[in-house]
Amino acid sequence: MRNNCLLILCLCLLAEGIYAQNADKGKNVTKNSVSTAQKTNAALREARFDPRKPQLSADQVKQVDNRIRREFLQYQFPATLEEYGKQEKRMTEITAFRTATSLRHMISHPDLEEVMKVPKAWYQSYYAQVSSFEKIALNVVNASRNNNPEKYAAAVAEFKKQQAACLAFLKKKQPKITSEQLMKIRNANIRRRRAEYNARIKKEREEQLKKLQEEKSQKNTNK
Repeated sequence: MRNNCLLILCLCLLAEGIYAQNADKGKNVTKNSVSTAQKTNAALREARFDPRKPQLSADQVKQVDNRIRREFLQYQFPATLEEYGKQEKRMTEITAFRTATSLRHMISHPDLEEVMKVPKAWYQSYYAQVSSFEKIALNVVNASRNNNPEKYAAAVAEFKKQQAACLAFLKKKQPKITSEQLMKIRNANIRRRRAEYNARIKKEREEQLKKLQEEKSQKNTNK
């Protein structure tokens, strides 16, 4: 009987030791898994980032240009105010503002000159032409609200005149950035992109560290 009790006691102690050992291994595996995942994510992020690659593409610029041509340069107002009022989808000051804003945002992108090899000054001149459509569209809307056919006709005529001016601007030879200027712009952009990336990563790490410290502090408080 005594031997049986000792045997049972030994088995219990052995089982407890194995359980504790497995629990420690589980904790280590969890910690290692988290650590490995963090390292993997960091490695993937590093692999994806290339400071030599602009963050604006020629396709994105083309999309903005196509939108301007569709909404402004190819658009035709109805002949009469009555027809304009019946349109389900018509030109308004809101659509004109959004279209012009898409060009303004594109011009503000620091990679524009590097991607298109065209001076930013040219795009600014282009925007001066495009932004004029906003006021004209507002005049059309006001004429419609006030049911004034004469003002509507005048606004439509002004719109057509601005279309012609904008198309004439686009027909002029587009200036190009020289190879030497492009090299300087590209080098400056590479430095900027790398600095912005490093600053972003540093901020992310600081936020992660702060979060871990807060969680640790909360656990200590709950004890």
